Amino acid sequence: MINQTSEKNPLAIAQNPLDSPVQNAAISQTLALFSLLNTLHTLFQELNDSASDFSSLSLADSDFFAFGELWPHLRTLSSEEILAHIDDRLHEIAELKELWRGKLKSIAPLPFQKKIETTLAHPILERLQEGYGGAYALRHSSDGEIIAIVKPNDEDILCLNNSKHLASPLIEKNCRVRENIPLYQSVFREVASYDIAKAIKVENVMPSTFLSIIPSDFFFSLLDRLPNNSGIIQQKEKLCSVQEFVPHINDLFDAVRSWEKERISLQEMEERISQEDFEDAMILVWILYDTDAHAGNFLVYKKSSALSHRTIFGLKKIDNSLALPEKNQELTNSLAYLPNAQKPLSEKGRERILHLPIQQLTSILTTYNLLNALPALLKRIEMLQTLARRKNQTLFDINEALKHLELDFVHLMR
Repeated sequence: MINQTSEKNPLAIAQNPLDSPVQNAAISQTLALFSLLNTLHTLFQELNDSASDFSSLSLADSDFFAFGELWPHLRTLSSEEILAHIDDRLHEIAELKELWRGKLKSIAPLPFQKKIETTLAHPILERLQEGYGGAYALRHSSDGEIIAIVKPNDEDILCLNNSKHLASPLIEKNCRVRENIPLYQSVFREVASYDIAKAIKVENVMPSTFLSIIPSDFFFSLLDRLPNNSGIIQQKEKLCSVQEFVPHINDLFDAVRSWEKERISLQEMEERISQEDFEDAMILVWILYDTDAHAGNFLVYKKSSALSHRTIFGLKKIDNSLALPEKNQELTNSLAYLPNAQKPLSEKGRERILHLPIQQLTSILTTYNLLNALPALLKRIEMLQTLARRKNQTLFDINEALKHLELDFVHLMR
């Protein structure tokens, strides 16, 4: 049962309405949550009236919220336990959004953000089927062109409002995508990654990314799976990361596959990729200790044509929600397996690493409440700078050393 006398009782808030528009919005949100939770409780009670527990129903029939992959674990909990977890997550999601509504006013907007602020006020969103987390294409109101990718914080993989059958009301460590990355922090890691790219002067290899609170009926909610919406009127407004869309490009996986079909040599493949972009992207992945930098998360675009009329391709790193872990484990970097990684670290790259703005990086993590990731960041920077001082270290060698920075016995056995 929901404890309606608890501090989170939304009726207690509603009895003292305030004049502030922000506070009134918060009151409306908590009243909607209260209505939702009562509806959920009724549904669970009806289920319990017809069956002593979930185990009497088939897996598909009992998962009426389509949690999906985690349902075999979740169905071992009682309906009251599941409802309590949903209650906690709904309140935490709402509270986090209201906290950042005020904070966002103190963050200077990016040029790209200013450019699309009118579109964001009345967004046209299209839910993307690719990937495991919730993501939407933001289209321009005049020509319908995609201008940005929007990712709500609560729709990420294993979060409550994930629409791709990878949802969960749990937040325990063993229910995370990555052991060292807490849930409901994806948007902060996305934006902190871009801010870090700017701080170390490699923003050329990452599209502009910022935080925004966006209203849209296109967003997905757990409530969407209730029968006929159960008469509840939703006000869908979410804390999101917004990343500039880079048009007319392939990801690295598709690019390499097409080059292999051409039967080009490794040297020719190396020459097609901008070595400057390649090294900048490598350094960025190292600083972020990205645990999801697979080939699909690098975009390849035509950057310039060399004098020989051969196209040179640049790189853009996207999807950084699994960066900045709290321990230096599970580094993933597909760039390390390309021929460009066999080149030594350039003098420019060495100087960049040796003069990293550590105080500024610390400030970025502080801004986005990611200080638990700071010790791991400082530890890898120390190793990275040690490696940078050694002559003739290849990019591959540095990447291998960083991969093993904090490996423990458990990870070695995986």
